Amino acid sequence: MEFKIHAHACLEVISEDKSLICDPWLVGSAYWRSWWNYPPLRPNILDKVRPDYIYITHIHWDHFHGPTLRKLGTDKTVIIPKTPELRLLNDIKSIGFKKIIEIEHGQTFEISPNFRLTSYQFGPIFADSVLTIEVDNQVLLNSNDAKVMGLPLKQILQNHPQIDFVFRSHSSANSRLCYELLDDEGKHIDNDIRKYSEEFSLFAQRVGARYAIPFASNQCCLHPETIGYNQYNNYAHNVARFFDESRIKTPECIVMAPGDSWSTKKGFSLRDNSKWYDDPNRSIKEYQMEKANTIKKVVAKESNSKIKIPLAQRYAEWIIKETPWFIRRLFKNRPITIIGHSQVETKGLEIDLYNQKYEIIENWDVEKNPIQIYVNNAVINDVWAKKHWNSLGVSKRLKIKLKRENVKYYQLFNFLNNALEAGALQSKNIFTSRYISIYLKRWRELVLYINIIVDRINGKPFSYKKYLDIK
Repeated sequence: MEFKIHAHACLEVISEDKSLICDPWLVGSAYWRSWWNYPPLRPNILDKVRPDYIYITHIHWDHFHGPTLRKLGTDKTVIIPKTPELRLLNDIKSIGFKKIIEIEHGQTFEISPNFRLTSYQFGPIFADSVLTIEVDNQVLLNSNDAKVMGLPLKQILQNHPQIDFVFRSHSSANSRLCYELLDDEGKHIDNDIRKYSEEFSLFAQRVGARYAIPFASNQCCLHPETIGYNQYNNYAHNVARFFDESRIKTPECIVMAPGDSWSTKKGFSLRDNSKWYDDPNRSIKEYQMEKANTIKKVVAKESNSKIKIPLAQRYAEWIIKETPWFIRRLFKNRPITIIGHSQVETKGLEIDLYNQKYEIIENWDVEKNPIQIYVNNAVINDVWAKKHWNSLGVSKRLKIKLKRENVKYYQLFNFLNNALEAGALQSKNIFTSRYISIYLKRWRELVLYINIIVDRINGKPFSYKKYLDIK
């Protein structure tokens, strides 16, 4: 058996004549030229990968990368978790794949007698999935972006008591860095890099693996709008340093970059990645220069973009219609203003969910428009066209200007978009046999959420360590 790290969250496992590749992102960038694999991929890697099966953990574009999937070939067999919503299934079909296998929560799929995988879903809206891969007496736990804990984690560990390798993300992948708090010197709300290393280490220790592999956070931002966020990336070497400083010996933290591997015959095969981790600022500048022509072209195109008014109107009408009344009432006197901008045009879409109306505007201020979301016109047009708000925050191609008291309302609006895109608030979707049967299998997750809500009502802060059941 051998496994290889090809990219950011791309793991390939090979046993005899069968291979499985997870979340392949092997060409170009993701999220409107914002995200790039870091360290860069080995040359022509796509030509060297011939998987029998492709597993997609969830719908985010650094895991569900359309250009890579098309190049791998739509004749391949794709395995996906059978999530309550149909978005993941429908998007896979839209690419052109015909051989699609959905596996239910906790279900095992056998590739060969000594090669099988089990999928576990986790996540309140667009479900992520944790994948255990049992191959030739080795057990790999690919948690990627899923912050599984509580009873759902206990279920996994009961079914797989001996984990050899654990893979998990270790850096920011949300919009918390994109806030400009107008009453707090423009600060954002996510500047504690060290906490990501700590949470990674706690999870790895709870799992009890032999080796912990910092994973699914191996990227940098190269677009001019987002390159400044690299200073907040928690790169894999920071995680390894945390293990050393905390004197954590078990599991052993191993930094693996694109091109690195492990096999039952040779153990770890690691190349020298010091160039990328010793001085990431310099390396990223060189990387940006290498990709300068590509980035220059997209920036030029975005600079001349205009808001597509029909798309804006369709989006506004859709979200007003689909938002349940009990959520609409929470936005009283708090309209949401999405401001599309470029060098040639800046306009706002003001959405008043409470009064169920919207307007295209050209002037705004913080009193009348307390929650302002700035997005390049080309990007927001694409978000509206594809109903992919869930990727906007991950991309960091936005700026959220508001006072601290309104943060919770933006977060509610963000949740609302994600939930509606997933079909998680529409009665026509949630009262179906598929939706209900899948959540019945995920009852442990519902118990976890109830416990978290009860703790918050009682004034207890969220404690990741507590829900990992670490004393």
